[in-house]
Amino acid sequence: MVFIIASMTLFAETPRGKTSERDLFDAIKNMRDQGNAEETLRLTREYLALHPTSPRAFEVHLMAADSTTSPDNALRHYLAAAASPNLSLQAKARYRACEILLLTSQWKKLRETATQGTSSGMVQLKFAHMAIIASINLGLYDDAERECRRLLERDHDYQNLSRLLLYLAYIQKATTGHSRAFLETIRDIAVGYESSDAAPAAFYLLGVSYDSRGKRDEAYSAFLDLNQKYHGSPEAVESAERLKRLAKYRPRRVFYMPSESSIETADTIDIHPEEPIGNEEEDARQYTVSIGPFSTRDEAFQVKKMLHDDFGSVAVIRMSKGFNISVGKGVNKEEALKLRIRLAEEYGINGRILLVSRKGSRTFMYGE
Repeated sequence: MVFIIASMTLFAETPRGKTSERDLFDAIKNMRDQGNAEETLRLTREYLALHPTSPRAFEVHLMAADSTTSPDNALRHYLAAAASPNLSLQAKARYRACEILLLTSQWKKLRETATQGTSSGMVQLKFAHMAIIASINLGLYDDAERECRRLLERDHDYQNLSRLLLYLAYIQKATTGHSRAFLETIRDIAVGYESSDAAPAAFYLLGVSYDSRGKRDEAYSAFLDLNQKYHGSPEAVESAERLKRLAKYRPRRVFYMPSESSIETADTIDIHPEEPIGNEEEDARQYTVSIGPFSTRDEAFQVKKMLHDDFGSVAVIRMSKGFNISVGKGVNKEEALKLRIRLAEEYGINGRILLVSRKGSRTFMYGE
């Protein structure tokens, strides 16, 4: 009888709150190592409730984050673990938090978290790349370009250099359009970093650039090369769809890589509508009302969405700094003036009347 009672005492569950901090921590690690996510999470909740200020709480947060399937919960635990004084644990937790923020497009929080990254070796570079991506998506192009150029001077890794050039190409496209700088950067990636991870995106951007300017033979050739050289890449999948759309024009295979002469003759800033805003005929002229500037493309498109149902013809225009919106297309200045008055009365928006002139694939805009 004594033996039975002793055995029952030995195997009975320890009352909650009586387990030592170290024993509970070891139990969490054991469950984590066994792959028992449910029990790991239960024990981490118990541990953090009982020992929230323990030095091991940071590691417990990391184990909880690794065990949960909820991105929000994982992010919360990773950010808590990133407050650890242990630089290795801090960097690991912060980087995993950045990965979640990147996947969920939380650009402001990503930029803030990545900027706080540790300054140790390659980890610093990973955080710097994520901060650049966040800045680009927030429309902070000056900051992103400054960081890109700083890293280009310091980093000599083949893959890292190709990615930095690709970020720079996105920045140049957003700020200067299909400009001289953009074409030169894209060519540098496609020719100098043909085996890099960034190459498929560079070929795709070049094809899109040609396609948007009506250069169908060049677009077709760039997309075809992309499909053949980087088959299976996400860009190749998208290029296959574009090749289908281009097929109806019976395009020819031509040399398409930008030459020195074509780059030299390209505009320094290629200001143009992101969507057609008028008659496609040669020398077409019309009046429109311009609203802006907006610092980011997303801001401009939000206003465009608000106005579209009432005005129909609404287009976003890339400018040298930021974006403008073109509202309406009047055949004369009087019609444009009516649009301007209507915008002021119904929406409280003050616009400027522009004369839009089109020649071939190029659009020219003249202010009042």
